[in-house]
Amino acid sequence: IMQKYISIPVKNEQNQLVLVNDIAIIEQASTSKVEIHYTSGKKVEVDHDTMAANNEEVRDRIQDHVVACLEQSWTNVTNQVTLSGISDAAGGEVEITSLTFA
Repeated sequence: IMQKYISIPVKNEQNQLVLVNDIAIIEQASTSKVEIHYTSGKKVEVDHDTMAANNEEVRDRIQDHVVACLEQSWTNVTNQVTLSGISDAAGGEVEITSLTFA
């Protein structure tokens, strides 16, 4: 099976590739963390600038890019995540601050 990835811009680390195959669920774990859970039980924690309560725009944007990645031709294995147009709780442009693989 062809592996596919989303390319996530991480502050001070350029872009990081995150596998999209076998994702079970993507959830907004807190106002500053999205978790990507895999069927294997592993997960990726995506830490980002603090959002307003109940704001899931970062999760939604990541999920949209996962879907787009899976819909594109098998020869296109990555999809670049962009958070442009999304504001954090302070009104600034939201940034992803770290990725943790667990």
